[in-house]
Amino acid sequence: MSLDVSRRGIAPFWRGWWLIDVAVSGGGDPTYIEIELRGDVTKGRKTVAKVPISSGRSNKRLVYADWRLKEIVIQPSANGGLFSVQRLTIAPALHSFAVRHIKAFLAQGSRDLRGRPLRDVDALLAVEQTGEVLSREHRLYRAYSEAVDAHIIGGQVLYQRWIRLVEPQLFDSHFADDVEGPTVSVVMPVHNPLEAHLRSAIESVIAQTYRKWELCIVDDASEQPHVRTVIEAFCAQDNRIRAIFDDRHGHISATSNRALGMATGNFVTFLDHDDELAPQALNEVVCELARQPQLDIIYSDEDFIDPSGCRRAPHFKSDWNPYLLYSHNYVTHLCVYRRSLVEQAGGMRIGVEGAQDYDLLLRCARLINPERIFHIPKILYHWRMSETSTAVDASRKNYTHAAGAKALRDYFAASGDPVSVESIGSENFYRVNWTVSGAQPLVTLVVPTRDQVGYLARCIDGLLNRTAYLDTEILIIDNGSTEAPTLQYLDAIGKNSRVRIEKFDEPFNFARICNFAARRARGEILAFVNNDVDVINSDWLDEMVMLAARPDIGCVGAKLLYEDGSIQHAGVVLGLGGYAAHAHRCFPRDSGGYFNRLKVRQNVSAVTAACLVVRRSVYLQVGGMDEALSVAYNDVDFGLKLIDAGFRNVFTPFAQLYHFESKTRGYEDTAEKQARFLREKNYLAGKWGERIRIDPYYNPNLTHAREDFTIGF
Repeated sequence: MSLDVSRRGIAPFWRGWWLIDVAVSGGGDPTYIEIELRGDVTKGRKTVAKVPISSGRSNKRLVYADWRLKEIVIQPSANGGLFSVQRLTIAPALHSFAVRHIKAFLAQGSRDLRGRPLRDVDALLAVEQTGEVLSREHRLYRAYSEAVDAHIIGGQVLYQRWIRLVEPQLFDSHFADDVEGPTVSVVMPVHNPLEAHLRSAIESVIAQTYRKWELCIVDDASEQPHVRTVIEAFCAQDNRIRAIFDDRHGHISATSNRALGMATGNFVTFLDHDDELAPQALNEVVCELARQPQLDIIYSDEDFIDPSGCRRAPHFKSDWNPYLLYSHNYVTHLCVYRRSLVEQAGGMRIGVEGAQDYDLLLRCARLINPERIFHIPKILYHWRMSETSTAVDASRKNYTHAAGAKALRDYFAASGDPVSVESIGSENFYRVNWTVSGAQPLVTLVVPTRDQVGYLARCIDGLLNRTAYLDTEILIIDNGSTEAPTLQYLDAIGKNSRVRIEKFDEPFNFARICNFAARRARGEILAFVNNDVDVINSDWLDEMVMLAARPDIGCVGAKLLYEDGSIQHAGVVLGLGGYAAHAHRCFPRDSGGYFNRLKVRQNVSAVTAACLVVRRSVYLQVGGMDEALSVAYNDVDFGLKLIDAGFRNVFTPFAQLYHFESKTRGYEDTAEKQARFLREKNYLAGKWGERIRIDPYYNPNLTHAREDFTIGF
């Protein structure tokens, strides 16, 4: 689509800032528009601005040009859906507005600048040493464009900037004592790697800044002659490198065990024959062991090396997250074990080839307390994306999926906790199902309400008629309804034997209402459901009760959708916006989210009380909800209390409901409500301090300004 400026009544402009505003209908996920602004193209005067678009809303971004505009060309993204442009405007923007907006945008995404004066953004821009002489406006616009593009192209532009400017500051400035420190044995099974990749892998070990290591290589009967030649040359070069060459192919588990048998170090780690360690990898591990000598398992973040040799797709991981691990092996690389623990577990197990590292991690973790497992939130491993690698496409090694399912089944069977393991449509991702022992527990569905009978009636209909789990009682807490249709509905629905209505004639206090209901509930399980929630999948409560019945689980949260189908809730992340916010909010319903986290169960710090399931005994054990938090953050506080009591909270995507948010109470749209909201924020901060700023299930390298899991830079 091309617009001739002179024929569209758009005044030509000279150097300056301009604001593009476009509205579309239709479109896919992800989708963006490329808007090319053209001047005299023979002189190279054009600029392309990528504008992320969401259907049915205004989509804006700033552009900078210092030449006369002649034409605007609009192109959809290659991976987007069909759309139509409903509105497109381009208007001049004041220099002061543009600079202030862009500085605020950049500062929000930078953990070093968050909360500091906007003038400090200049310091961030000044540190780039590119060799180019650029004006202040061009430097600002380039940084802004990179940040916007990061949302569109998977963060690659932003990641390269992060590698240049942030990563070097993260690594430990101290060097571990390679005399007194432990020996780390790097175990490398080898089978027919490309020569260049094999050399790079071995050289990455030699390049370690921590020197007390040994490299234990076992070649699994490679047919390629360069393999032995390369390995023997490195062995001759460095006596810390030792190798065994097997004549018969034993596959990955047997070969890894042979290499483990060569290890003499107190700690061992595994390196694939075509991957690379970051130079600081072992130093970071040993420095952490010096601080925490009790650790038995240490794992790190990782990224991928594409076929061109470029680092991309960083996986900034959660701290120890058992229910995420039950969904897939999110730990992968780098993972360092105390060697005695690996020996106690029996080493790599034959019969789970393709998921042998997943199986080993599960078995080792079962033998120790979680406090002995530590996550280093730094990129210490580079996983090569070769054509046959699961780093490129897990389906190319689909035997690994079956092996992972077997590892999970065997893990739970060994604990006397048999499970079924389902596929969820993505290779190497799973849904583990437990059996609730004994009779189905009675569930009390607590529904606080005040008028808004249309929403209430739909909610109750979903609980009575569209919920498969039948051992329920519905406890409606009426907080002062006065409208005749509501009173008539309550009178009628109260005659249903599965429904009880209790009056709560006090000023609205959500926490107090929940505590009031918990004392009157008959069920073993409490399910708090807002009256503006509606059922989507009928087995939602079966899923949540199954999890809530687990002895290690505190509360369970559901996947909640806005009326338009986008994500409203998928777990709460502490520290977002300074306090807490919902992960992946406004993502499309079927999006996988960050490394597929929208599709799997996982531990989270808290879940929204709009749909929260918990054992009644556990609720009462921690004292219920804090009534000082009458409206906001009571669920966040509750989640933290459960964690302090030794429980883990969990989010499940397999319970889906709509949430027509704040339909009863309304929005924070008055001075009184805003003042109350501020008081409750301050109360939460005073009670929990730094706890609400650091979420163990959310990597510190990710943004705290948005809910989209982009890099925090």
